[in-house]
Amino acid sequence: MENVRNHNGEEVETHKIQVDETKLSYKGFFKYVNQKPDSEYIEMFVSDWNKEHWAFYIYISQDDYETDIENIQNLIDKLNYRDGDYYIELINHSEDLEYFYKYIDEQGKYSHSEVLNLELWEILEDKEDEHFLYFNELNGSSSIDDLRNAEFIVYDDWYDVLENCRPELYKALDEANGLGCFDIESFFYGCNLYRVNGCIVEEIY
Repeated sequence: MENVRNHNGEEVETHKIQVDETKLSYKGFFKYVNQKPDSEYIEMFVSDWNKEHWAFYIYISQDDYETDIENIQNLIDKLNYRDGDYYIELINHSEDLEYFYKYIDEQGKYSHSEVLNLELWEILEDKEDEHFLYFNELNGSSSIDDLRNAEFIVYDDWYDVLENCRPELYKALDEANGLGCFDIESFFYGCNLYRVNGCIVEEIY
């Protein structure tokens, strides 16, 4: 047992808790309970709702998200014996989880507890990070089923769209050196095609 200061600057007693089954060690207020992983990750802060009794920082690794989430939930259960609400705040992310991070961030008005939702990590594993960008831009639903079932075709540019969607027209224009004069974007006006992050994206229904 040791005395530490909570977010109000008050001295409180806290226990260093080693949770064998979670392989996580709680070392006191505002300390990390695991190490930064080598793989892609989400970094977050977890505490009791008022940050009065316990608080820690932790990483969820994309490679081991199932184990990490189970460990986090077990540790929360151990620390949160007062059975109150707990608080989660996203802190940072690795380079290749930018849109996944943003999606979770936008889901939480008061807390980012959705980061512990295994279904979201399973979708990330199946679909990759950009899927969350396209879904946010073109669909925007909050339904997990909609997120999981959404399918997108991504084209490099309007020439790529024409070549893949109207290959005969593309060939004819190319042979006549007319691609540069043809307004491809206007030709596809009204179709389910949108510019997202420099690409042309089509949602498949």
